[in-house]
Amino acid sequence: MENKRNKKGIRRTENGIKGSKKELRGMKKNEEESRRRKRTEEEIKKTEREIKRIEEVIKRNEKNREIKRVKKRRERNEGKGEQKNKLNKLVK
Repeated sequence: MENKRNKKGIRRTENGIKGSKKELRGMKKNEEESRRRKRTEEEIKKTEREIKRIEEVIKRNEKNREIKRVKKRRERNEGKGEQKNKLNKLVK
C-alpha cells in the first residue's frame, strides 16, 4: 500500500497515520469535541426522560388525590339523602 492522502492532506500508510503534528493534534481535538457533544446529548436525553417520568408521577398523584376526594365526599353525603327523606315525611 502506497502513501495515500485524504482530503485533509494526512497520509495513511500501512503503519498507520503519518502527518504533521499540527494535523494530528487537530484530529485529536475534533475527536474530543465529538465525544463531548455525544456526552452532552446523552445527558440531555437522560434529563428529558427523568422529567417525563416525574411529570407522569405527578399526574398519577393528582388523579389519585381526586379519586380520594370524591370517595370521601360520597361517604359524607351517603346517609344525608335518607335523613332528608325521613325529615320530610315527619314534617308532612
